[in-house]
Amino acid sequence: VIIICILIVTQMKRVDKAYLAFLIVYLYITYSMTVLMRIGTRPDNIVRMIPLYSYTRKHKPGDEFTLWLALLNIAMFIPIGVSLEKVMNKYGNKKKLVYVLLFTIFFSGTIETMQFLFKAGTCEIDDIIHNVLGGMIGAIIMIRIKK
Repeated sequence: VIIICILIVTQMKRVDKAYLAFLIVYLYITYSMTVLMRIGTRPDNIVRMIPLYSYTRKHKPGDEFTLWLALLNIAMFIPIGVSLEKVMNKYGNKKKLVYVLLFTIFFSGTIETMQFLFKAGTCEIDDIIHNVLGGMIGAIIMIRIKK
């Protein structure tokens, strides 16, 4: 991984290197906050693979936590989409969006899998959906700003 990063960085412009550095640091912080800092905090492993389950379950009156959590998951991945779009500036817009989509699915899926394995949270498909949505929003914002 280090050798691949060195090869990528040596082929990039200075501005792109800054975005790549930001991306790497942000990915580490995101992974740390969602997995590493929470290892062993759940006594059991919970997996919810019903899409949009958090919106359909019964809520207590005034319970806004689900919406808040969805918005936070979206917001958490917007910087990832922004920096990925900036790092991949040699590709066309459609190809960038495909790469952002694939990367956010992979990274979010990794987080959810590690949360399950290390009992660090609930493994939910909703989190993956919200994270991918956030990454795509970030990339689309950057593409629109460039036009």
